[in-house]
Amino acid sequence: MLIADYSGIFFDFLISGKPIIMAPIDYDNYLKHDRAVYYEYHSICPTSPCNNWKEIIKSIKLLTHERNIPNRYYEIQKKFHKYNDDKSSERVIEEIKRLVL
Repeated sequence: MLIADYSGIFFDFLISGKPIIMAPIDYDNYLKHDRAVYYEYHSICPTSPCNNWKEIIKSIKLLTHERNIPNRYYEIQKKFHKYNDDKSSERVIEEIKRLVL
């Protein structure tokens, strides 16, 4: 399980198929004082974001007992990951060979 705010780790972890809790607790402050985000935040959230620690704890308990990954999770996963297999290294090697040879 991952608890993420708006960090890019979300995209890397998404391929695992494991639960993700989105927790943008200081999102407005982040946008105001740091920088913009690449995607409209709610459009990439697999579930409703948690806005405080009480909601985060509730989501942890729910996900621990349910283990139910919503279909939306897999839709978002497909948007950012073309492949979901164990052949990434092979594809990288083949692409390097293609470029070099």
